[in-house]
Amino acid sequence: MGNDRKSHGMRITTRIGILTILALIVLALGVFLYFYLTSPQIDIIVLPSFSKIYSIAAINNQEIAIAGVKFYNNNTLSEGVVALFYLNNKSCLVINVSKYFYGGYTYAIGYNGSTLLVGGSERINGSLHSSLIAINIDNGKIYNLSNLFSPFYDLGQVYAIAWTGKYWLVGGNAYIVYLGGQTFLVPFLIMINSTAHKDLTSLLPSEMTVLGGTSSIYSISPSNSGILVVGGNAINMTAAIFNGTNFTELKFGYLHIGVLLTSYWWNGEAIVGGENLTNPNTPQPFLGYLQGGKLIPVNLNYKIGVVSAIGSYGNELYIAIRVPFETENGTAYGTVLLQGTSFTSLHPIFQKSFVVIEDLKNVSNYEIGVGYKQQGSNYLGLIIIFR
Repeated sequence: MGNDRKSHGMRITTRIGILTILALIVLALGVFLYFYLTSPQIDIIVLPSFSKIYSIAAINNQEIAIAGVKFYNNNTLSEGVVALFYLNNKSCLVINVSKYFYGGYTYAIGYNGSTLLVGGSERINGSLHSSLIAINIDNGKIYNLSNLFSPFYDLGQVYAIAWTGKYWLVGGNAYIVYLGGQTFLVPFLIMINSTAHKDLTSLLPSEMTVLGGTSSIYSISPSNSGILVVGGNAINMTAAIFNGTNFTELKFGYLHIGVLLTSYWWNGEAIVGGENLTNPNTPQPFLGYLQGGKLIPVNLNYKIGVVSAIGSYGNELYIAIRVPFETENGTAYGTVLLQGTSFTSLHPIFQKSFVVIEDLKNVSNYEIGVGYKQQGSNYLGLIIIFR
């Protein structure tokens, strides 16, 4: 009888052990499936036609346009590059724009439903000159619009392009030589529609046009609430909202030495990003949002780096930050991509050294990043698709 009880007890213990193991397996499988189903599937595509890709514009649900640069002769010679990329078969069609951006760059691209507007620079007699072209998507014809810049903006570069639904806005900076030989980089902003163009630079808030160093417009983001225009100068970050007639300067209310490189509207909220240069030896990533006419900083868990791109998909916000990574060969820059439904829920979903995301765009069911990978002294253009 005692042996039977002992044997019965052992069988119960064995069953409990097996059930416990099975429960742990099911739990582990459930956790794996949860993270597999909720974590983004990521495709990284190398485009040899580019060394770096700076900007992206959506043509339709399966087609995007990209702008960047190709380096030659050990990175001593550059040439702006534009291409169409097809998401369905991952193919790339390069548009020949070399004569408009030879020796320079293409930094910005936009699309209005029929025409691509591309901006950057070309090198003439050793100096970079502002370059702007329009490309008709239907027939492939290219129109040189660089003559729309006043002579004051000839020496310079285009960094930002946006279609507002009624007209184009084009921003950048220009190299100005004043009497006495003094030189400054000053911002410019022009409005272009089908019949005319208008220089808006004189309307910019004085905070955005401080002389004495580098001033530029780096990002333009339209919305129904206004058009967000951001950049920086020798003194601090700068930002304003344009209503089609006037600019309203956005206030910071705290020390804001640095530069804003990217902007975005998310659920009706204006967001800006860049780097805080209060301590120039350790640039700190800066992210801020507009509330009550002031830009409120967001606390990020990264103390060195720069916010390089902002995007969204549905209720999810994406923030790309270029930060230093510790690698086997020492410190190298790479990207952390944060995702969240609020500023306090942002968490990393992608981290990779030697990879930089320069722009983000939601296309169909994808969040798409463009940028580059550093490989030794060379660079490879990248498209990163988050599903």
